Amino acid sequence: MMKRLLVLALPLALVSSLSASPQEFAKTMWDGVFTSADAVRGQSDYLQMCSSCHGADLKGGKGGATALTGPAFFERWRNLSVFDLYFAAEGRMGEASNPLVFDFRYMPPELVRDIVSYILEVNGAPAGEELPTDFDRLRQIQISPKAGQ
Repeated sequence: MMKRLLVLALPLALVSSLSASPQEFAKTMWDGVFTSADAVRGQSDYLQMCSSCHGADLKGGKGGATALTGPAFFERWRNLSVFDLYFAAEGRMGEASNPLVFDFRYMPPELVRDIVSYILEVNGAPAGEELPTDFDRLRQIQISPKAGQ
């Protein structure tokens, strides 16, 4: 019995040790990873689809929805990738979200890209090149407060 548990536990320990290693990023949100045009479209989409819970000012609110700007944003998303934010913006916000309100899992990737671009812009990140919709490339962009903050 003990041998069987060890055989089952070993792969789990290996997987958890791999996922615990620090992520290496090619860029940060401060490297101009979205366009102004995307952020402008994203603002409109955000106000229509997200503001009822996260607030028009992105400071959180209804039903415990988290702030998407300021210190609370960086505390929540620090050292995660833009993919993580993108994935959440697709509507996978956890058990607290009401599935009867919106199911964003079928949103076009460009719509999600625009909303994420708007969130990055509100947090002070500069515009530059277009934010990719490719998950591997999104995983390479780190969310972090500006150096010195």
